[in-house]
Amino acid sequence: MESWVGWLLLLCCHMFFFYFSFSHSLCHPHDKIALLQFKTSITFSFGSDDTSLTYDGATYDVLYAACSDMDPKTVTWKNETDCCSWVGVTCHPISSRVIGLDVSCNGLYGEILPNSTFFYLSHLQSLNLAFNYFHFQLSSLFAGFVSLTHLNLSDCLFEGEIPSQISQLSKLESLDLSHNMRLMWKEDSWKKFLQNATLLKELILDDVDMTQSSMKSLNQSTSLVSLSLSNTGVWGYLKNGILCLPKLQQLHLKYGYDLNGQHLPSFSCSAASLTTLDLSSNRFGGSIPASFSNLTHLTFLDLSDNIYLNGSIPSSLLTFPSLTFLDLGFNQFSGQIPNVFPQSNSFEKLDLGHNNIEGELPSTFSNLQSLIFLDLSKNKFSGQIPSSISNLQHLIHLDLSYNEFKGQIPSSLSNLQHLILLDLSLNKLSGQIPSSISNLQYLVSLDLSHNRLKGPLPNKITSLSNLTRLYFNDNLLNETIPVWCLSLPSLLELDLSDNQIPTELTNLNFLEVLNFSYNHLVGEIPEGKQFNTFENNSYIGNSGLCGFPLSKNCNSTKQQSPSSPNFWQEERFEFGWKAIVIGYGCGLIFGIGLGICVLFVGKPEWLVKMVGGGLRKKMKRR
Repeated sequence: MESWVGWLLLLCCHMFFFYFSFSHSLCHPHDKIALLQFKTSITFSFGSDDTSLTYDGATYDVLYAACSDMDPKTVTWKNETDCCSWVGVTCHPISSRVIGLDVSCNGLYGEILPNSTFFYLSHLQSLNLAFNYFHFQLSSLFAGFVSLTHLNLSDCLFEGEIPSQISQLSKLESLDLSHNMRLMWKEDSWKKFLQNATLLKELILDDVDMTQSSMKSLNQSTSLVSLSLSNTGVWGYLKNGILCLPKLQQLHLKYGYDLNGQHLPSFSCSAASLTTLDLSSNRFGGSIPASFSNLTHLTFLDLSDNIYLNGSIPSSLLTFPSLTFLDLGFNQFSGQIPNVFPQSNSFEKLDLGHNNIEGELPSTFSNLQSLIFLDLSKNKFSGQIPSSISNLQHLIHLDLSYNEFKGQIPSSLSNLQHLILLDLSLNKLSGQIPSSISNLQYLVSLDLSHNRLKGPLPNKITSLSNLTRLYFNDNLLNETIPVWCLSLPSLLELDLSDNQIPTELTNLNFLEVLNFSYNHLVGEIPEGKQFNTFENNSYIGNSGLCGFPLSKNCNSTKQQSPSSPNFWQEERFEFGWKAIVIGYGCGLIFGIGLGICVLFVGKPEWLVKMVGGGLRKKMKRR
């Protein structure tokens, strides 16, 4: 019995010893000293209210989506505590050496000098310095971290030529140098790096100067899974070499202005692995090659803003089973939309705006029941807006403006309960505005202007509490504007101009811009409150008006009735100066709209990249 108790006590002692040693004495002393000296050598430049930096004569705003707030990790680094417990520090469980360091979004400012103890951390496998301000030459001593597998130096204001010694990091699997616009990667160093980085899976170089580097060198990068070279100026032909890399899944080449050739690449391989392809904002022309039908695993395709792309939209693009994001906007595509949308599809965003597409909307549009964003604006679509569009019940953005749609607005639009933006302007729509439109509870922007719609305005619009923009101008409305506009608490822009209607003015002091144009109003413009802030162009097309801010003096015009000094008149009809205002200006659509989308619809990957935390942080010059 005593022997058993002795063994038990001995076991407890061992357990206590190991717990104490591994929990409280893990950090290697050399690494701890190196980290503390690095902390004191670099300035922490931002407080909670300080979000800008002046550098080289320019002021930079911290407007990063991925760094909504500065995260001063180094504040937790204290001499009396174990460095393996510090925020941003990872240690090896056996050797106790620091193998991971993440001080991104830390607000650090200064130069990492060659004698810095930072370079003593020779066991690092992962290093993230992103979104700090080391605005000096990228040191060749980074090549000393030969064990690195992940290196992120994005958005750090590094400058100068990328040192050739970077090719010594042969174990790298991920390299991100993006948004360092003064960094330059020359061809010799670039080619040598790609030859040695045989394990490289992710390479992100957006906004790095690569005007002296070629695409051809990438042909040997057979391990690459994700490649992003947007706005780099890298030159060469986009042909089989890159698109046919065996493991490549994501390729981003937005703003690749120096790509040679005027046509989209045609490739002979199956490119079966490619899921993301962004070739937007380039100089590509011609039609989409037939070989694009091989990209059956695509989830994201952006060919927008190529200006010279033309021809018809291949039906194969509309039948890819996994495609969630398709943007062909701002091109010269023509013909009709193929009526081939399958019942089972994954579309969340479809943008065909600013092309020359014609005809009626295909009947299979109703199959796009996962669609969140639909833009068909500025085309030549005709016919009626089909009531079946109400099947797209997840839509938050619907833009059919600047087409030739006719007939009535379908009352079934009320089924689009998540809609935030509805733009049907610049069409040939007629009839009355359906009162059911007021059932769109999250609507922020409503534009029905430049149609042939008749009154009355549905007073149920007062239920649209989120509405900030309301445009009915240039229609055939012929009834007095009701006072219910006062009940729209979020309204910032209201335009009912050019309808030849009696207008009752209101004291809507929350409006930012006024538009009373083309309403045939006469009399003196009321003074005080919001009216003193509006300019001459708010009153054009009303030859009978006088008073501030117009140069026309009311003494030389027909006087107002003494009993109603603050009223305007149209012919023999009098109206209180409390009436409807007509404004246009800048609104808050997208911020509010996309916020509501996140809350009520979810976070599709493409939308997160646009507005959420997944967006890469960009440094913007004030």
